[in-house]
Amino acid sequence: MYQLTYWQNNKPISYDYFFQSLWAAVFKARAITESHGFPTDVISSTTGAIMVEFEPNSKKAIYIDSDAPKDVKLLALTPIE
Repeated sequence: MYQLTYWQNNKPISYDYFFQSLWAAVFKARAITESHGFPTDVISSTTGAIMVEFEPNSKKAIYIDSDAPKDVKLLALTPIE
């Protein structure tokens, strides 16, 4: 399971929903960053590891965990337009 944390006014806010799929969590994180301009992290709820990070001034992920599947890496690295 995966959870999102976004940063608003330099304070972490947990998105109150867990995702079964890393791909779905990354998709939602991108949407939050693109729509609201908040930096967003996707965190594994089992290990606590950050899987993917997005920043509003970047058109793609600024960090992707090396263990992320190829389809997730492709989603995270495709520039937001």
